[in-house]
Amino acid sequence: MKRLLSALCALSIMGTSALRAQAPAITVERAAKLAQEQLTARNLQGKHHISSLTLQKTSMTSKQVHWVAMYTPSIPLDDRKEIGAEIGMDGSVVRLVNKEAKK
Repeated sequence: MKRLLSALCALSIMGTSALRAQAPAITVERAAKLAQEQLTARNLQGKHHISSLTLQKTSMTSKQVHWVAMYTPSIPLDDRKEIGAEIGMDGSVVRLVNKEAKK
C-alpha cells in the first residue's frame, strides 16, 4: 500500500512539474479576455462573471495544455447549464456545458 501511495505521489509531482515546464502559448491575460468576450458577445457580462481560470493538461498523457475559465453563476440553457469555457492555445474557445439534465 505504501508503494502504491508513493508511486501515485511521484506521478502527481511529475505531472505538475511537466505542466509548469511548458509555457502556454496564450497568456493568462489573453485567456481571460477571450473568456470575457464570450460573456460580452451574449450580453451576459453583468449577470455572470469568471470565477476561476486555470491551466490544465488536455489529457493525462498529453503535453498539450489549455485554459479553463469557470463562470459564476452557471448560465442556464434549455435542459443543461453552461459552466465555463475552454480556451485552446490557438485562441479557439469552446463553451463547457454540464452534461447532466436538470431534474
